[in-house]
Amino acid sequence: MAGINTSNIASPNVISLPAANYELIADQQLLAPHYWTEFVNNFGAQNFTTWLSTFGGMELVEGREWFHFEDTGKLMAAVTNKTAVVAPAAGATVTVAIAVADHWDSGTKSPIRVGETVRLASNGYEGKVLSINKTVDNAHTMTVRPLKSTLAFVSAGSANLLAGEIIKLGSNTEAGEASTNINPQMPIDERITNTTTEIREDWTATDRAEMEKIYYDYQEDAGFGSAGIKRGMQGAYTYRGLVLANRRFLNNVDFKLTYGGVQTNTGLNAGTVGTKGWVPEVVDRGNAVTYSLGSLGISKLHAITAQMLVNGNPMQNQWIMDIFQRQEFDDTLFAQYPAGAFVWGNGSASQEASVAYGFDNFKIDNFMLQLGLNSSFNTEVTHGKTPDNDQYRNFGIIIPQGTVNTKSNNGGVTKPSKLKNLQVMYQQPLGGGTISNGVKVWEFGGNADVNMTGTLDHTVSMVTYKGVRAAGLNQFFTVSGS
Repeated sequence: MAGINTSNIASPNVISLPAANYELIADQQLLAPHYWTEFVNNFGAQNFTTWLSTFGGMELVEGREWFHFEDTGKLMAAVTNKTAVVAPAAGATVTVAIAVADHWDSGTKSPIRVGETVRLASNGYEGKVLSINKTVDNAHTMTVRPLKSTLAFVSAGSANLLAGEIIKLGSNTEAGEASTNINPQMPIDERITNTTTEIREDWTATDRAEMEKIYYDYQEDAGFGSAGIKRGMQGAYTYRGLVLANRRFLNNVDFKLTYGGVQTNTGLNAGTVGTKGWVPEVVDRGNAVTYSLGSLGISKLHAITAQMLVNGNPMQNQWIMDIFQRQEFDDTLFAQYPAGAFVWGNGSASQEASVAYGFDNFKIDNFMLQLGLNSSFNTEVTHGKTPDNDQYRNFGIIIPQGTVNTKSNNGGVTKPSKLKNLQVMYQQPLGGGTISNGVKVWEFGGNADVNMTGTLDHTVSMVTYKGVRAAGLNQFFTVSGS
């Protein structure tokens, strides 16, 4: 009688060795993979306007466009002499042509007026405007007679009234008995306008991609914490993709609000106008300081603080720099000036917020500069590529941490108010979804908890409507090295 078939049973089932060793285990493919169960993030992220929104607050605006009005110069008026007046005699009347820059409205208007007492900046010599001629655009003239008969209306150290001499306008002093009125000087106002723009990002994963378990786990370092795919309900890879999409979205919001421009071309998405980033606004309307590479020294810093004083900057200002400007600043200046005592304000000017963002304090000429590194100025840091010419290499911006005075009218009562120098503006998204910091997040698809459709996928969408308002741009400075 035949026995039971055992051909399906492996033999030998054991072997004999002096000791079980690594090679034996490896040959049998019994080694478990040794790996870190959580995903490793290589690169950190910082975005300035997100920080500004958090610590400086955002302002709700109910329409796409907003604007405010600013004056265009100092309270006191002055003009510049365009052409030298050669050797005028003592007490003699001179004819002064004013510089093109002192004209307005295509050169048809200027601040000069009959009866004005004027004063030379170089020596304080005074004169009275006897007549004016505004018939030639961009070439207005005035006749001026010195108040003292013994003095010629000339620049300091010269027998001539020099080209480039500043002539200060000083109202109608020495008006005389039974004086008549002088023409008024009307202020020139500037309307500053910007808009919110629509910024959207989406992330979609299919059913299998969400279901499968993979080697590593993923803990988001930014804390997504809003509607959409929840951690642990799907594969870590798809969750990681969602978190990265969210982080890219926040960075792209920051980049648009910082560097962006308006949309005026045709054939693009309808119903949008874009928004002007605050850096182009500073470049267009702020002050520009330049330096030669390797020469960002104390004298240049004193020149900057002198301009800050002229422009009415607050005591506290942020100076955010790209890596190359920060390195030069540290090499040439920072070690020479320890931070002085300072009384901190609130919000965007708070000590805790500034330290958390990596600002150092630097006090000079009664101004406190908060020095910060802005990684988004350098394409190498943000995008991992090295341009031959990078727009914001060796670049920085000084941002006043204060407010500009305004007047508000509430119920017919005018009261002082203030406008922040730099403020993130937003419109509130409509409908459901999680709305945090002006960002709406919602989900849909067959695998979604809500808004389910017939397709077995899962989409998380996010949108925001934001722009930046910059006020008092004369207090902002671009600092560029070349």
